[in-house]
Amino acid sequence: MSRDHQKWDAVHSGHYQEELAGLVETAVHEAGCRVHYFYNRAVEYRKALGVEPRRKSFEQVLNALNI
Repeated sequence: MSRDHQKWDAVHSGHYQEELAGLVETAVHEAGCRVHYFYNRAVEYRKALGVEPRRKSFEQVLNALNI
């Protein structure tokens, strides 16, 4: 393989890794936002039922879900 091809492959490999990292970061962020939303809805629902919410920190919820 020529040096030009090696440079081309290196540049594009790095670009795709950057792109993939950005996509993963976005997906994880969106999943966290959804978990937070549904967690808050569950707390509101329990309050509406007159049941004391079982408060956990958001980090505990994520840990329980293995996120």
